[in-house]
Amino acid sequence: MKTSTAMMALVAGLTMTAASEAQLFRRNPATNPRTVPSPKPIPDAPASGGQASTVAGMAGTRDANVTPSNIVNAEPVNPNDLVNAHVALPADPIEPYLLTQESGPFMVHAHTFKGPNAEKLAQLLAMELRTKNGLPAYVFRPKDFPMRSMIRGVPPTADRGTNRAMLKFPELERVKDEAAVLVGNEKTLEDSEKLLHQVKKIRPSCMENLSDWHPGFKGKGLSRATRTTNPYAPAEILFVHKPDVMVIQMNQGPHSIFSCPGRFSLQIAQFAGRANLGDSKVTQDRRFTSMLTLGQSPLKTAHEDAEKLAASLAKDKNVMQVGYVPYVYHDRFSSTVFIGAFNDPKDPDAGKLREQLRFLAGDLNNRKVTDVLLVPGTVLTDVSEMKRR
Repeated sequence: MKTSTAMMALVAGLTMTAASEAQLFRRNPATNPRTVPSPKPIPDAPASGGQASTVAGMAGTRDANVTPSNIVNAEPVNPNDLVNAHVALPADPIEPYLLTQESGPFMVHAHTFKGPNAEKLAQLLAMELRTKNGLPAYVFRPKDFPMRSMIRGVPPTADRGTNRAMLKFPELERVKDEAAVLVGNEKTLEDSEKLLHQVKKIRPSCMENLSDWHPGFKGKGLSRATRTTNPYAPAEILFVHKPDVMVIQMNQGPHSIFSCPGRFSLQIAQFAGRANLGDSKVTQDRRFTSMLTLGQSPLKTAHEDAEKLAASLAKDKNVMQVGYVPYVYHDRFSSTVFIGAFNDPKDPDAGKLREQLRFLAGDLNNRKVTDVLLVPGTVLTDVSEMKRR
């Protein structure tokens, strides 16, 4: 009973204390940080800009840039009206001005045109830069760029060996909405930086006559040009690496691919050894004595078998009648044997050579000229990359 009485007294004391605090706060609203004035009602907003009503006792302003709800917004500009040329567009074909893999690799992006006349406007600017400023200027169409399009005649769906778009109807007329102008055939970043300063100072007359030119860019010409690279250029050209000394030394034999006069050759065999080079004749050569890693490489039988096959084919009378010389290429993983030198990936003589080797393959194997059955490739191999290593 005593405990219950004490608890009731405690509860009553707390209730009185809370009531006293509430009364105290009501008596001193100015000194009580927890008290907030009652918000005033918000009157109706005016129909247009100007001062707005106060919210929670604070004065506010209305944003004059907000469009009233009773105003209809303008329709978007038709993309076909973005470029309205008021200059004479060139009638010459654009193909001689298109960017190819041989240009660059470091270049300057002069300007990008958009709209139905984008290609012709880009061609017009490229022509002016060539004739008036003496700069190598090219037109780049993003729709031609590999992996940007999967239409017929455009890499990667184009035939092997095609390094530029070969569009035909109807693909030729499907998309004509963007074209960029790239300038320069620079080989280093430093050279492209110098060219950039030169291009930024150019004020092409053909661009000043465009009525749709951005007001902020009017009269500034190519001042917004930037450095770039040829999108068709391989990465190994942009980022030059040191040659592999070991690969160079391995390919110093009498049938090295480095002596092939053509860009393409026909692969007929490939070897990948698995034995240790400790007892190989290759390691007896001084060129390989300093290559400690080669002693544990799986290239023992690969190197020897490839060189042996090339030497046997070069001496065989039936192969000599074909009229082509064998070549060998060694890298850190395998050794490959080629035959013939061609400059066209679709050279018809390569097809004849392929059929002749297929006919001779069985006879060469039966006469022990080769230990393996020759299997000519279905297409020619580009050996120019091998030579650059």
